[in-house]
Amino acid sequence: MYRLTDFTLHQMAFLSQPKERIVFGITTRNQAVMLDLANTDHKLIVQRSNARSLSLSRDGKLLSVTSRCGEVNVWSTCRIFNALQAQTRCLSQVKSTFKQPNPLPPCSVGGGVSKELRDLLNPQRLKTMLKEYGCYPEKYRYLIWTSLLDLPCNGPQFQELIKLGAPLLVRNRAKKLKIRNDHQRRVVIKIWSCLAQWCKVLAHADFMPHLIFPFVKRMPKNSLVCFELIATLVLNHFQLCFEFHPLPPSNYLAMCENILQHCDEQLCKFYKSQEMLPKDFAWPLLSTAFSEVLEEEQWLSLWDNIFSEPPWFPVFLVVAYNLINREIIVRLPDKRSVLFFFHDQNPVDISKLLSKARKLMSKCALALHPQRFMTHFSPIPKGVYPKFLKYPSEWIDEQEYQAVSLIKHNQEIDARIRHLELEEVKIMERLETGLKQEEHARRLKEMERVYQDTIHREEERITCQRKMLLTYQMEVRRRKSEVITKLQESEQRRKILEMEKDMDLLMHSIERERRRHNQEMQLAEDEIRNQEMELLAQRYYSDTEGAPLAQKYYDKIQKLCYQRDQLQKNLRDMTMEQLRTPATSSVQFSPQLVDIENSIFEIQREFTEIITTDKTLEYRRNLT
Repeated sequence: MYRLTDFTLHQMAFLSQPKERIVFGITTRNQAVMLDLANTDHKLIVQRSNARSLSLSRDGKLLSVTSRCGEVNVWSTCRIFNALQAQTRCLSQVKSTFKQPNPLPPCSVGGGVSKELRDLLNPQRLKTMLKEYGCYPEKYRYLIWTSLLDLPCNGPQFQELIKLGAPLLVRNRAKKLKIRNDHQRRVVIKIWSCLAQWCKVLAHADFMPHLIFPFVKRMPKNSLVCFELIATLVLNHFQLCFEFHPLPPSNYLAMCENILQHCDEQLCKFYKSQEMLPKDFAWPLLSTAFSEVLEEEQWLSLWDNIFSEPPWFPVFLVVAYNLINREIIVRLPDKRSVLFFFHDQNPVDISKLLSKARKLMSKCALALHPQRFMTHFSPIPKGVYPKFLKYPSEWIDEQEYQAVSLIKHNQEIDARIRHLELEEVKIMERLETGLKQEEHARRLKEMERVYQDTIHREEERITCQRKMLLTYQMEVRRRKSEVITKLQESEQRRKILEMEKDMDLLMHSIERERRRHNQEMQLAEDEIRNQEMELLAQRYYSDTEGAPLAQKYYDKIQKLCYQRDQLQKNLRDMTMEQLRTPATSSVQFSPQLVDIENSIFEIQREFTEIITTDKTLEYRRNLT
């Protein structure tokens, strides 16, 4: 991608000579251009539209450009290079006529183009440039248009028209304009209002905004030039378009139809089969200044040629457009598609269209030629705007009279409507007051009825809730008694369990006490036995005095053994009796225990006596 100030190249090819500074490229607008890298301000448009790709021959002498439709165009690079140099020299001469370094506007409000510039922009010289390059330079196009149309730039007269304001009809119809840009919309309305003040019929022409807008779009800041350009078109190119207003321009369209009938009778038969008239295939092109069917660069190139040709040249352009697109038109399926075709952009080679129109104009028979019915070009004079009178003034006057009558009638109707509205307001106020009171009383009754119904429903609800409350209370009492009964039973069971637990603890304590008593009894029995044995031994030693104890105390030992046996027997009996009656009080055993203690004391006494006797005998024996 190679971006310049006013366009961008997405495909490039360099010419090997001279010094590889000549570039051929395809722009983003599908134009084939040639430019010198040493001075990129000047470019030559080789093909204005539909360029898809390009290529150079090996020797660099030929350039081929492939269009989107598959068409291939071949040019001589030498001839194109010479054309670029000639264009550069011409533009340099035009540029040198200005004092300022920046280009001047086409004309100022105070005056027109200078005489020196008019001499330089000679129409014959401009036509030669147009024939060579197909269009005028972009930078000086509107200056050239001003020179070709010889626009006077009558600033004071234009300001007077602006002061008159916009006619009512223009203001009403301007509300329906569908222009997105607000500034452009205001400029279109301003120029249309000035045209309507200059010529009344233009306020009634619905196609005027469509004719004005394309020029305003290209010159939004120069309303004076746009106004005088449109006025020049009305005085010259569209001089026959208002003869039967508000009907379509029958004479003008008839010239288009006659030339088309002469050139292509089959196409005219096709239009008749589709029930189409010239107002369907010719007027859409003229009323919109070809802006709907051409893209911007093509449209500018077209109007470069229209302004350079006689005023009847648009007639041949309309015919040429139909002839070039003949094969497309005859293959459209229905009338609706054909009508839409003349309101939509279609791929067209603008150079072929212009060539075809010039060829038709040069070969047209004198009987059919529009120059018989149209006057030659006549520019707007300096200091005044001439009246355009080729329209039915009686119809316009009648329309204005009807409009004034209608406005008065509408004012009367508006006054009556306002009066009726006031009366209606008063009546409505009275009715509204009465209705408000009636509505207030009705709403009070309704609210009272609603409140009574609500109270009745609340009473029924309270009664029902009371019944439910009694039922719940009975159920609560029943459940409470059941719970109390269960609690009592649970408490009884708890007490029984506690008593059983206490009894178990008591039984365990008694059993432990019994075991302890048994152990004590056994210990006491063993102690007694030991004591008996000691006593028997002492007694035996004391009786025998040195004899064996078994012989010395034999009788006493036998007696002790007998007593021991009796004591063991008594102990066993006591133990068995205690086991049989464990809950009996310990008081019942007290006599037996006393006997046992007495026996123990007796045994201890006997052992003491035996010991004392033994000690005495031993003492005596030691003395002797």
